Amino acid sequence: LREALMLASLVPVHFEDIETDTYGFFRRDENDIVIRKGLSETQTVKTILHEMAHSMMHAKADRDRSTREIEAESVAYAVSSYYGIDTSKYSFGYIAAWSKDRDISLLRQSLSVIRNTADRLITTIELIRNPSGCAEENRHLLPVRIQSS
Repeated sequence: LREALMLASLVPVHFEDIETDTYGFFRRDENDIVIRKGLSETQTVKTILHEMAHSMMHAKADRDRSTREIEAESVAYAVSSYYGIDTSKYSFGYIAAWSKDRDISLLRQSLSVIRNTADRLITTIELIRNPSGCAEENRHLLPVRIQSS
């Protein structure tokens, strides 16, 4: 799955030693993703998904930080769950912390973007993992660098 994520990412993904307690981040200015070296495979996959979601949904800083974090982690949780990876221990606490004192209507507004982004990621990953099994109309979801291969 990790290899498919690396191919599916719209921006380059790098693994580095990160001095802070964060597992990874999307750098909007450099248009890339940095993931902490040495994480477990489950945490690495979940973090790549979280940062890919940021790169897809939040390339422009048009939403507040709490909304961005809730959306990205929700996408990471949904896609991880689709592939049988249980991130609930981490994801539920993370989403709850960023949701604290939020109006429920703001959370509802994010549901569509979360669902659409999770669906797009799953479709892209499946196309990469099984190109012959995916519909031709989904080929546009692939990053440009692998559309022609």
